[in-house]
Amino acid sequence: MSSTSDTARDERMLPGVSAFTWSRIALAYPLGFILLIVMFGFNLLGWATWPGLWVLLGPAIALVACGAVAALGSYLRQRSETEAGYTTLPGVSPNLDQLDFRTGVIIRQAGEPLLAVRGVPAYLRGDPGRPLPALGIDQPAFPPLTPARALARLVPGIVALVVIIVITLARGIRDPLEFVTIYGVIIGLLGFFYLLFFLITRVTLVSRIQQIAGERPAAMIFTSGMTPDIQKGMERLGVAQASSSGRFPVAVTDSAIELWSNEAPPVLRLAVPWSDVHAVAPDSVSISRNQFKAIDVQVVRDDIAVQLPLGIYGRQGMASASSAWANQVFDEIRHHLVARPEARP
Repeated sequence: MSSTSDTARDERMLPGVSAFTWSRIALAYPLGFILLIVMFGFNLLGWATWPGLWVLLGPAIALVACGAVAALGSYLRQRSETEAGYTTLPGVSPNLDQLDFRTGVIIRQAGEPLLAVRGVPAYLRGDPGRPLPALGIDQPAFPPLTPARALARLVPGIVALVVIIVITLARGIRDPLEFVTIYGVIIGLLGFFYLLFFLITRVTLVSRIQQIAGERPAAMIFTSGMTPDIQKGMERLGVAQASSSGRFPVAVTDSAIELWSNEAPPVLRLAVPWSDVHAVAPDSVSISRNQFKAIDVQVVRDDIAVQLPLGIYGRQGMASASSAWANQVFDEIRHHLVARPEARP
């Protein structure tokens, strides 16, 4: 980290509450949601009646509302900070100066490795351990999510809520508390199964990444998904039996882009040296009917041209990657492409 500008407040620091502070206030949302689920569960099992639970209802709703407002505030403030050329959030982008949310002092300059997040190992941060080339913040490879697209993601949940309301009304349920209880139980069950699936997937993913990081300690590792295009490309590059589905880890090293299997222990399926990479470009790809941000790796080997559109899962290995994480992966790949000893014309 550079020692310059470490004692003076950066002039770009906007007045008001920082995105970092908003993000910490937003932690009230899951706490309030958990309280609501506990209340619904107690009522369903008969361990407590509604009059005894009213004491928790107010705080729970207040925490949920506070967290939702704070999450929106963090999102809007982050956009403003990005436009100003800095961020107060850790792990957002290596291409922005990171300012201390209290003092406005630069604590990490653009292009330097992301700062460590307490409790998060380096192989999960994707920390390359060295400076990255800065990507122009006015033209990011993957633009941040717009409010309209963010709102569109809420449509399935709104439709599900309408369906539940129609069903409950059709059954003759008129008591609002009974409706809220039924809705809470449904959300709780869905949340339980999602959490179970998330934990199983996450434990498996972390185990694979740990094993690969042990062999490639300096590599950036992200999770991608197998598509028919990748399968065909791997077969053309000599991989006889490419898996037709599922997630798999990708390691970006100084010498190659490596596609690993998702088995235990992971096996290196394909290594593409940087001398064989003709170009990389931001793209999107459909995996299991879901759209993911992707890096289109154009490979030329022995006069054979192959496209490898590598979809990018989020840091948790579940949903599509955020713009910040996808841009960081793109920057890392682009860095190696530019820095290779022999660049193709």
